[in-house]
Amino acid sequence: MTTTPRPYSISDAMSVLLEPGSVTELRAPSAQGRTVSGYFDDHNLLAKEAANLSGRTPGVYVTLNPVRADLLEQER
Repeated sequence: MTTTPRPYSISDAMSVLLEPGSVTELRAPSAQGRTVSGYFDDHNLLAKEAANLSGRTPGVYVTLNPVRADLLEQER
């Protein structure tokens, strides 16, 4: 039985793994060769997006090490 992850469960995990306010990259490769990615400094938003992508792609990944904050600004 497959269950859809709940954003609050993902958010709880992110609070343990990531520094508050750090910029994190989310990646989700697709079977068609296209990768969805984004940068987040709000880990609750990251959790919602990860939950939304879960089950629709082969995997959803985040960087554990913070990425440069200017990457977030380039995306806005």
